[in-house]
Amino acid sequence: FRYTAARVTGIWAHSGATPHGYRQDAALATADLMMRLQGWWDAREAEGEAMTVTFGCLTTDPALHGGSRVAGDLTFALDIRAGSQAMLDRASVALDRLAADIAHERGVTIELGSRMDWDAVACDGALLERMAGMASTLGLPCLRLPSGAGHDAAALAAAGIPTGMIFVRNANGSHNPDEAMEEADLYTAVKLLARLAETPCNPLRD
Repeated sequence: FRYTAARVTGIWAHSGATPHGYRQDAALATADLMMRLQGWWDAREAEGEAMTVTFGCLTTDPALHGGSRVAGDLTFALDIRAGSQAMLDRASVALDRLAADIAHERGVTIELGSRMDWDAVACDGALLERMAGMASTLGLPCLRLPSGAGHDAAALAAAGIPTGMIFVRNANGSHNPDEAMEEADLYTAVKLLARLAETPCNPLRD
């Protein structure tokens, strides 16, 4: 799920004339939310849960916040992804609790605003088993990875079409000018895909 225009509202104040205990600092409240949610994420990762928490678009009004004022208003975006709906639900509850706690402690309001939701979708278990088995016959090690990125595969799986994905390693990640995929790795992935298409009981064909 994603919030694109969350808002923290405190009180604008002079940086030199406002003591610590009198500040209702939107910037520090946002930083607090970021760090506490990071800590919650760390704990879930330690439990073996795959998820991501991403903050972005942190903005104050430059006409009001030239570096010598306590921020009275800040907006941000937040994107949370997980491999199951249950984990997304836990993250949603944790976010609301943390936001309420920080708002109370720092004397600010935190309004997350409108939310966009996507359902967590699993790949087809039988197809994954066939992919792993075929990889073994080709002498390829097999590592199962959840994908935090959005793919067309998610829409296919949600429509009831048996779906799986083959990932090709890339030293610098995809969608950037420094991609570094080796042709040999691509060839290996294509070979695996071709073998799967040749085998009987192909759910994509049958």
